[in-house]
Amino acid sequence: MLFSLALTAVASSPSKLSSSKVGPALKLRGGGVSAADAQTVVAGLMGLSSGIGYVYTDDMAKLYEFTDPVTPQTKFMSKMTFGSNAAAAVLLLKPEYFVVAMAGVVYSLADQAGEVLDMPRYPMVAFAILPLVIEWAMAQGHLPKWALGAFLMTHGAASILAWEVTLGDLATILPIYSLYQAKVKSTKQSECVGKFFIGNLLAQGIYLVSQANGHTAAQSFGYWATAMTAAGVKFALVDGKGVFNPAGGYVWIALYAAAAGIALTA
Repeated sequence: MLFSLALTAVASSPSKLSSSKVGPALKLRGGGVSAADAQTVVAGLMGLSSGIGYVYTDDMAKLYEFTDPVTPQTKFMSKMTFGSNAAAAVLLLKPEYFVVAMAGVVYSLADQAGEVLDMPRYPMVAFAILPLVIEWAMAQGHLPKWALGAFLMTHGAASILAWEVTLGDLATILPIYSLYQAKVKSTKQSECVGKFFIGNLLAQGIYLVSQANGHTAAQSFGYWATAMTAAGVKFALVDGKGVFNPAGGYVWIALYAAAAGIALTA
């Protein structure tokens, strides 16, 4: 559902517009709020919250009031999510540093992934290096400008499918997941956090593909915020139902939804 909503949003907007243009301010009852302002505020809040969460993961996890004791797998998935959110903030504020930020987050957690999920370290290292390679290939003209975004969208969609589809051996359906070789089974608690992390990757891919296809900065941000709204709703009301207190999630959903409304009507 999240993948379909996001793809529809990107496909439905004219691609002939310049990515450097930001639409005019949206006039609200309280005054004028531009898409650029909304992007700066959302990215700043997300970066601050995620930075704190990445460093103080245990304390931040307690704020979500999980109904069961937080497992090591959930802590790892939470740290991945906080790191990904921080990278998304970099994408929205300083996109030239996004790939380095994302690669750094993944690489920094390679050892922890090995310990918590009982898996080899090299799949995480490979995932950290691959975006850097793709970025280099795009700069050299060997790959189209939308290649990195398409990679993140494909990875996100495949990950959602790997979790949601229950037909047979998923390692057979999606052979790429056999490369991770994780032996520890996930729980409903860790899965709901992991699925939100995947939704974040998908949203980042949508933003990058939108920019590469010539959409305005406001439109690209609006598509990202729409995807994050959908991911938040799925996290709070579907995957995390009965797993944690969704009150905090509702605040972020409202923030993303408001930002999407401002950006897509600018």
